[in-house]
Amino acid sequence: MKRIVSLFICIGLFVPLMAQTIKIVSPITKISSSDKAYSFARISPDGSSIAASGAGFNGLVLLDLNGTEKKKLSDAQGIGWNFSWDPAGNYVAGRANTWNDKTKLSSIIVCDLSGTVVSESKPSADVSLPYWGISGGSVVWFDQKAGWQSANLNKSNGPVVAIGNGSLHVLYNTKASCASFPENMFPGQILNIAWSPSGSKACIEVAGRGLYVYECANNAIYDLGYGEFPSWLDDEYFVYMEQKDNGQRVTASNIYLKKYNGSDSKNLTMNSGKLAMYPSCEKNGTIVFTTENGELYKMSVTIVK
Repeated sequence: MKRIVSLFICIGLFVPLMAQTIKIVSPITKISSSDKAYSFARISPDGSSIAASGAGFNGLVLLDLNGTEKKKLSDAQGIGWNFSWDPAGNYVAGRANTWNDKTKLSSIIVCDLSGTVVSESKPSADVSLPYWGISGGSVVWFDQKAGWQSANLNKSNGPVVAIGNGSLHVLYNTKASCASFPENMFPGQILNIAWSPSGSKACIEVAGRGLYVYECANNAIYDLGYGEFPSWLDDEYFVYMEQKDNGQRVTASNIYLKKYNGSDSKNLTMNSGKLAMYPSCEKNGTIVFTTENGELYKMSVTIVK
């Protein structure tokens, strides 16, 4: 399932062969109304809409890029924490919570953009987040009792790289472009994984260590230091957040845009006066993020070469 042909770890910054400039083309703009609160937001892969969860990461709604709610997707509790779009932008998957006496049970729910539930797993006591296949069509999750589970929406047999028990696992790897994906090369508990649009690179978040980018073409791993919740702009740049706290509350939180090898980086929300959290971006340069008080913002960037 995994065979590393040539693997090297790259630490620090590289001098780019051609100068590139990160440019903000549309400033930070609030798009949520004062009577709405959103905890977590993800822009669709084609940049046409936004899915967002309400207060406490409960429920999901579909919004346009101006922040107008168009459709309720789910009322489920907890489904809005770190939910995800499928790569084609046809479905949203999340982990919903229910309570049996004092025991929390979780199930994986997949809904289409009309709010119709197309897949829902049986509630279980310990379930991971759902993870989409690199080419879409299938979503998998790890159940501590039942093991790996899946929902195949279009009989896709492409590769899925998922997180179970804090470790990376390559599943259904029959025709993978990343056949040598290094499951065991990242030290520590894996928190998040985000794929670039073409599937040529993956950004992995490791607890206590930060972000690593794996480049499939040459089996290289780039150690990029601290960062959380990566989301790709294109195959070279991704956004992520950096936070500081005093042990009791978050004191600073900013959104950064960085090149996959660390050679170019920009703080996009510096001096904004906002605790900018959980960024999400798409190929046209639109970035959305939330704040600790439930506000939803958007901005746009471009890379000038």
